[in-house]
Amino acid sequence: MLGGGVSILVRALLEILHQRYRIFLISDDPSRALLEGRIGEIVFGHLSWNPHGRCTHSVREGLKQWVEANRIEIAHFHAGAQYAWGNRFPGASIPALFASVGVPCVWTTHLTTGLLNGYVGPQRSLLTKIATLPVAWIGKLNQMWSVVAEVAVSEHDKHFLRSSYFPAANRVTMLYHSRLFAQQTNNAPDIIGNRTIFNVGHIAWRKGQHVLFDAFAMQATRLEPWTLEFVGPDSGDGCAAYIRHQIDSLRLQHRVLLRGDCPDPMNNLMRAGVYVQPSLNEALGLALQEAMSLGIPPIASRIGGIPEMVQHGTCGTLVPAGDIAALSTALVELCFDPAARLRFGEASKKRIMGLGMTRDAMATQYENLYRQAFACRDSKKRLPILN
Repeated sequence: MLGGGVSILVRALLEILHQRYRIFLISDDPSRALLEGRIGEIVFGHLSWNPHGRCTHSVREGLKQWVEANRIEIAHFHAGAQYAWGNRFPGASIPALFASVGVPCVWTTHLTTGLLNGYVGPQRSLLTKIATLPVAWIGKLNQMWSVVAEVAVSEHDKHFLRSSYFPAANRVTMLYHSRLFAQQTNNAPDIIGNRTIFNVGHIAWRKGQHVLFDAFAMQATRLEPWTLEFVGPDSGDGCAAYIRHQIDSLRLQHRVLLRGDCPDPMNNLMRAGVYVQPSLNEALGLALQEAMSLGIPPIASRIGGIPEMVQHGTCGTLVPAGDIAALSTALVELCFDPAARLRFGEASKKRIMGLGMTRDAMATQYENLYRQAFACRDSKKRLPILN
């Protein structure tokens, strides 16, 4: 119910897989609130679970009874970062708990955040992070050894997981995530006529919208008549508040808009002439992928898995993450080069489809992993996944 990228992708998977599987959703959402919505129509049931709870003997026995009563055959865990579902403590991993009651598991890490992040609060000192890393590292390995496959969503993240947790490197594979349909609508933005720079996503420091605002403000006069629009909810970390304050201070109310959460971001993208993904940390970039699929020329940070989608100079422009001056220059160059916008837009559409970034391809690849998990269960052995 959070509505972020992980939630969106899980929902896209459910919409396909529920046609062939009895699916029980496990999350810390209240069951009644969840099942009364659209999700209630496509899942067989819901188990409300505290992902930070302790894996005691009574918890294990309760889980075993639930698994047997509902004939659970496989568990698929989704994590917003490499540490989640109790895996920062050895012996506390929930996938290990499921495996102990005979349920093979698949795990998806939707974002890697660096070796020293995610297992203690970001406010902790470097010394504290280093001192507690061995415990978290062993806990993560315990989780990885408990699953048939750990899925990364980009080649960048796959390399990070394999190198950082090398004893379990043979558990790590990669598949691209998407909620795009293979046959997209024939509608397309007017790349030449549109004069709007777009960004879609939760407004957060990590997403870099403050960098995009500062880059636009730096060249606001030269970028006339272009406008800048942010579509997405306020994450509450202060980034949106900073942008609002700067809009008022620089009197850019008529040039920069914070649209807030919108139910149909794809429809909003029809007003875009340029799409910008200024992230400081990003596994892949779901909104960037969707903008490119519509033929919107992108400017994006050279970070994480983004360069796997945006080939610099071929289907878009890459800039160093957090570099306001470089982003500002890229905005001016692309906004006033209609030929480049058209060229990048056409190449972007081909790139996304060429990489197989569709929801059907995602679901098919996951089903292949599920079959391998069933094979592991039936043969009573681990099956390394390598690609």
